Amino acid sequence: MPTFFLRLNVYGVPYRSLWVSTIVVQALLYMIRRWGLSYLDLAKISSCSTIGPYLVTAAYALKLCITGETYIYPENDGELITLIGAREGITLAKRDGNSSERYRDMFFALMALIFSIGMLCAAGWESFFLVVACYTFALVVKLLLIFCTHIHTDADQF
Repeated sequence: MPTFFLRLNVYGVPYRSLWVSTIVVQALLYMIRRWGLSYLDLAKISSCSTIGPYLVTAAYALKLCITGETYIYPENDGELITLIGAREGITLAKRDGNSSERYRDMFFALMALIFSIGMLCAAGWESFFLVVACYTFALVVKLLLIFCTHIHTDADQF
């Protein structure tokens, strides 16, 4: 988290985080009022905000299952081994010799992808594009905060 949001007031509350979240909520409420939206539209937008990351995660999980990047077949014994990432190196956990677990993972990833596409179609493209706009705005703000923090730390070094 950027240090900009971590500054506390005399009551121990991160007041900048509180101000930013309050402004964002007020802006969303203003947009809803301005565009004549209802509470159900707000719930739809909220649901759409989770569909995007879920869709990308499900698609990536399916890609990993199809390409087999996380599964290694050693030439010597033919056992299926999956990589379990650890911060300090990689440990190998052996699995059974057939690829049933890989197909099971592929099935769940495919079901998650179909579910997220179905949720996206049910929510409608208007809500989805509004969420994309919100994510884009949040990304720009995040990059600006990183850039400003970087400039601030560089200025402190001189």
